[in-house]
Amino acid sequence: MPCSQLAWWGLTVGVEHLDGCVALVDHQLEHDRPILPAATFTVLRGALIGSSQAALLLCTRKREQRINYGLRIAREEYLQALYFRGATAGHPAVAEMEGIVTPDSDFLDWPQEGIERVETLLKARGVSRSNLKLKDTDLIKEAAKVVHSGEDAALLQLATEMEWRLGSGSAHGRLLMNMHRPQGHSRGDEGRVAFFGTAKDMVVQQMATAWFLLNEAWRMWELRTTSSASN
Repeated sequence: MPCSQLAWWGLTVGVEHLDGCVALVDHQLEHDRPILPAATFTVLRGALIGSSQAALLLCTRKREQRINYGLRIAREEYLQALYFRGATAGHPAVAEMEGIVTPDSDFLDWPQEGIERVETLLKARGVSRSNLKLKDTDLIKEAAKVVHSGEDAALLQLATEMEWRLGSGSAHGRLLMNMHRPQGHSRGDEGRVAFFGTAKDMVVQQMATAWFLLNEAWRMWELRTTSSASN
């Protein structure tokens, strides 16, 4: 699982989700409907994770660190594949169909072997056992640090983290996280009232957060591919 493949996948996921969000919002506005916050911000959450993965793998300055990030992301890929396949193979419904459904011998071996290969490489590169895992939230934070390093770095990094957490709240169907957004609720005589709609500027704000990361990742992708082609 080459680092370049994971970077390209991040670019693809970022572009696909941003494009999907634009289409979703346009559809809602054209039909004079409210912008649905849970659905819209869930799509943008996908844009943010894809853009962050691409930015981290392409924009990190030191090659050694880029490779380490790539290996850690690959480990997460294999782990999730193993969890999914393990849950499927061990499900009671599969056991009841024994003789009809028989997983291939490498159904579980393939992701497990992938994990072992990646961990061996990381160990050889001096990465400690405690630093093997790369959670999505940590990936977002690290990508924001790599891309936003100028005068307003701290503020932009915080904005990226907050958009990620709010987007995750929407994706997981959390009411209170949705109410944290400006215009997400109002306070009246009867208490707080949540609004099941959002404003266009709130959507644009999160789109911009993903776009900044994606734009920088694309710039580095073009630089690297152009340089490779000329050599």
